[in-house]
Amino acid sequence: MRVMARQENDNPKSVSKPVRTRKTSTATPRRRRQGRPPLGDAGPDATRNALLDAATKLFARLGYEPVTTGAIAAEAGVTQSIVHYHFGSKQKIWEAAIDRLMAERIAFYENLAEKPGGMDPLTRLKLLTKGLVYANAHNPDFARVTVHEGSVSGDRMHWLVESYMKTAFDKFEGAIREAMAAGAIRQMPLRDVTLIIVFGASLIFTFSGMIERMYGTPLTDPEAATSYADSFIDIVFNGLKPDGAPGAAPLPFRVPGQTAQG
Repeated sequence: MRVMARQENDNPKSVSKPVRTRKTSTATPRRRRQGRPPLGDAGPDATRNALLDAATKLFARLGYEPVTTGAIAAEAGVTQSIVHYHFGSKQKIWEAAIDRLMAERIAFYENLAEKPGGMDPLTRLKLLTKGLVYANAHNPDFARVTVHEGSVSGDRMHWLVESYMKTAFDKFEGAIREAMAAGAIRQMPLRDVTLIIVFGASLIFTFSGMIERMYGTPLTDPEAATSYADSFIDIVFNGLKPDGAPGAAPLPFRVPGQTAQG
């Protein structure tokens, strides 16, 4: 009887061991692939866009080096592994942020009411210039990124130039060259005119906060942007008028290291 009692007592123990299945509740997380964290209710596209929004904001404000994928994740309200899942590295999310910025700028340009095509060379150049002002007023982040990256030669600067800057400059150089050939503007060094127009229509918007502090209104304000565009075009193209008047006389000083002429 004692033996049977022992067996009866042992049976529940032998049965109870396999019944304890707490370990199986963790089986599903263990089968999850490493580096593929759950995307959450927002979905992959919304998560990716939130990361690009955060990355664009930080890269435009701080530049590339101080920004980490952890900071981007914190700004977007997700974990750092989400950044690496979608983009793989900081360099890749930086490139993706620039790609999206440029896609938005191109779409903005294409949606302008006044199209520069099919016009006389001077009108086309003026509208290209005005469109560039409006594009930077609408979103100055690309100009801010170029300020950070354009000051030091490196891989990111080279990528920017080869991927986007050359194309943009070629468009303006072509329009300026046509206007000069048509006699609509004075013959001047093509590089100089291009730099004045492109950077004058772009880099001014990187100082929007300072301008707001001094004048009470940011230059990104629609009315302020329109006023600046009109004034900029008036000043630049009046200076380029082919009115037969001689160009400005050289200023009576030399850049250090420049040899005297004449």
